[in-house]
Amino acid sequence: PAARAEWAKLFDFAHYPGRPAELYTWNDMNEPSVFDGPEISMPRDTLHRCHTGEFQVEHREMHNLYGFYVHEASVQGHLLRAPDVRPFVLTRAFFAGSHRHGAAWTGDNMANWKHLERSV
Repeated sequence: PAARAEWAKLFDFAHYPGRPAELYTWNDMNEPSVFDGPEISMPRDTLHRCHTGEFQVEHREMHNLYGFYVHEASVQGHLLRAPDVRPFVLTRAFFAGSHRHGAAWTGDNMANWKHLERSV
């Protein structure tokens, strides 16, 4: 929660002098990525530390949650700077429930059966 609150503060208009109020966000590459590894991400059995302070959750269970929380914190940042304006935040990484915060971009997918199978 503390890291998400700090991230949200970065969307304050004070960080964007001279920009119009219509400033939107596209969270691209907002998931852990390792391009030279065998799995194109962190090894699935990498352990993460959670709110309990212990390393107990495997990466395979966390990978998409990271993108979810970045997306959620970005939306919160938009709401902090302009509470009466509906935020537009587009995300590339998402998890179940991400649609509550904004749109998800799946532009890296091709129109073929293999990519459709991966997306389901």
